[in-house]
Amino acid sequence: FTDDKSISSNHEVVVSESTLLSDAAPVAPRPHYLESLNDDQFRAACFDLTRPLLVVAAAGSGKTLTMMKRVEFLLRNEIQPEEILALTFTRNAAAEMRERISKFVGKSEVSRLTISTYHALCVQICRQFADRFGYTADFTIASVKQQKDFLGTAVATVIKESSEMATKKRVKQLLKAIHNWKAAMMPLNRMSHQDETIYRLYESRLRESNCLELSDLVLKTVQLFEQHPDVLSFYRLQYRYFLVDEFQDTNKSELELLKLLACNGRITVVGDDDQTIYAFSGADSNTFGLFRSIFADSTTIRLEQNYRSTKNIVEASNQVIQHAVHREPKQVWTSNDLGSPISICECRTEHCEASWVIAQIKSAQSNGTSLDSMAVLYRTQRSGREMYASLCTAGIPVNIRGYEYYKDKEVQDVLHVIRLLVNESQDGSCRAVAKMINHQVKLADLNLIQSTARSSRCSMLNLIRQLVDGSWNIQLDPKSHVGFKKMLKMFDMLLILMTKIHLPEFVSRIFDFLPRCRSYRTAKSSHQGLASMLIQEAKDFVSGAGSAIGSIKPLLKRFLDHVELSMHEGSSVRSEQNSSPTNHITANKRGSAQARSAVTLCTVHQAKGLQWPLVFLIRFHEGQFPLVQQSMNRHHESDAESIRLEEERRLAYVALSRAQLDLRISYVTEMNGQIMEKSRFLKDLPSELISFSQQFSSVQNDHSSASLSNQSRTGSGGAWHRFVANPIKPVDKDMQDRMKSLGRQKRLQNKENVPSPPHKTVRSDPGVDLTHKDTQKSATTRFVKSLFLPTVKNNYS
Repeated sequence: FTDDKSISSNHEVVVSESTLLSDAAPVAPRPHYLESLNDDQFRAACFDLTRPLLVVAAAGSGKTLTMMKRVEFLLRNEIQPEEILALTFTRNAAAEMRERISKFVGKSEVSRLTISTYHALCVQICRQFADRFGYTADFTIASVKQQKDFLGTAVATVIKESSEMATKKRVKQLLKAIHNWKAAMMPLNRMSHQDETIYRLYESRLRESNCLELSDLVLKTVQLFEQHPDVLSFYRLQYRYFLVDEFQDTNKSELELLKLLACNGRITVVGDDDQTIYAFSGADSNTFGLFRSIFADSTTIRLEQNYRSTKNIVEASNQVIQHAVHREPKQVWTSNDLGSPISICECRTEHCEASWVIAQIKSAQSNGTSLDSMAVLYRTQRSGREMYASLCTAGIPVNIRGYEYYKDKEVQDVLHVIRLLVNESQDGSCRAVAKMINHQVKLADLNLIQSTARSSRCSMLNLIRQLVDGSWNIQLDPKSHVGFKKMLKMFDMLLILMTKIHLPEFVSRIFDFLPRCRSYRTAKSSHQGLASMLIQEAKDFVSGAGSAIGSIKPLLKRFLDHVELSMHEGSSVRSEQNSSPTNHITANKRGSAQARSAVTLCTVHQAKGLQWPLVFLIRFHEGQFPLVQQSMNRHHESDAESIRLEEERRLAYVALSRAQLDLRISYVTEMNGQIMEKSRFLKDLPSELISFSQQFSSVQNDHSSASLSNQSRTGSGGAWHRFVANPIKPVDKDMQDRMKSLGRQKRLQNKENVPSPPHKTVRSDPGVDLTHKDTQKSATTRFVKSLFLPTVKNNYS
């Protein structure tokens, strides 16, 4: 192996020359296991194993299948499975890759492959060589709350006169900045003096607690390889062939890791620069260019045939993304049917938009489309919460993708216990467990113990043990002393159970030990489902981990890593079935019970890599798509605005390309009292590709239950036909009569100076008592506003 940046391709390979392919056209005849591939896929799967390869794979072009066949090609040419390292970005993607490869080569071969995420690989390397960078092998991955606590302490220490609100704001800014610094491997001398001081204090708190944050995992591994050549040589000898999926999402530290490991040039990366949508985590749209500069003799193969979507959807996606700058040249095409035009609906408000989506879902369901085949995509989580509430009210089952059930209070209680069992230096978890066991433990006593433990350079748990057995004397409140005794008793019992029962049962017993969790287990609520989900997670993990580990503590460490990485990935799924009054939650993942048919709700970021026959894309207006402030002069946008706008355009491309057969887009013209404009990306769509949906609603106070009818027609001549989803409400005669009645009663009351008698309420809002004077005034105000608001809106338009 060589460490030169310019990678040599003159390496011996175990496959025969007749099998290897280079840039030339495919050699016939094809092996039977590659017959299903098109020419470009075949070239990529069978490309020369000794040379670096960049596969630019457009959306829906079969990149996953191509990558699977590349692995199969390696194995069929006598490459040992242990020598192959396949990397991707989420554990779900890694699990899917492992499952699909097993269908080609068998489970026994797959079990010998290393298919992992960057962070899962790096956490194993860091554990094995933790002593090389001053940690112990039982370190834990700091949760977001722990990171905020540590950083808040550092900020308060450096900026002594900062208010609590200012400290929280500064912590939020610095936490994001620190993650970006680590992803970009930025040297400390480029920080301000104050930021560097805070950063050093923050890192010292992490080290004292034996914690690493997520961005530390890759960074520490790169530093480990650079500072300890023997460790790097060990992994270079172990892994000789490398495959990377979703390469466009690679940040600088991850790219540096690949450069160090794959110095032999036997690397294949697959990705699409048009789907680079993770700039907030350090991804760079120029990653492909950096790859070519590192691996100078690399070859590029493009996969441009789309197998996923109809011609209309493919062409619409092309029209949006072709305006992006600095992109790989490609023209995506498909041989699929033309398909239906893209439906676009203009809605006056969010309520009208929700009504339109509900009506469309019910109409599609009545025509035979299953709820599983539908998805509602949005830009922000807030939009998802509002749509979720509307669908629940309409009785439509919903599957919320990306909801991190680990963040729920009762699940976090159990994770605090596991963290403390794995790493006794976790003072934050020690505080949380003490409060869980006995709520009467005084906060002042916890602060006193923590400060004493830090000054004595020991953990809180160790100090509490000394306090309880009398070897250390600190004056504590008697109730706190009792709480600490209960905590130690539970902790010692769990240590004994760790040697006697399996992991899923152990997690279940932790729920039973904790008072709050025990009440959740017995309650008839969704909390019972949350407990079941974590226990099922443990069962799935054990089934995948195998039986090689002899004791539960090492397995518990790996399970905690698995959960912590899942929390940071945000890939957990909570499925809620809301057709009944009491919602219940079921796990919706590998190896667990699947929820019944439900509409998927998720952000566009969470939808990446997924597809559905029918996709609703909501809130497609300026301020959401793109999620940037409108510039007064778009011809003079700043560089930062231009970069953000480019990523928003790529995000819109990802959203459009999720649909297979039917794509329906909606936007609103009025939100929070402001007039909204349709997204600039919609103006890129040719008129021949689109149609318009018109929504009619009856005059009701509750728009979400309004009766709807839907019509569509195709636009012609390039003109935009503007359909208002919720027309201006005409003056209702019953409402006029009610207002006249109220006016007469008011005049009569003033004249006679006597209380107004109760009267019959006509078409009143639910819960409104019109016999009260203040309520009469507010009802009048609401009525007047309902008349004037549409008028003001029409004047602006």
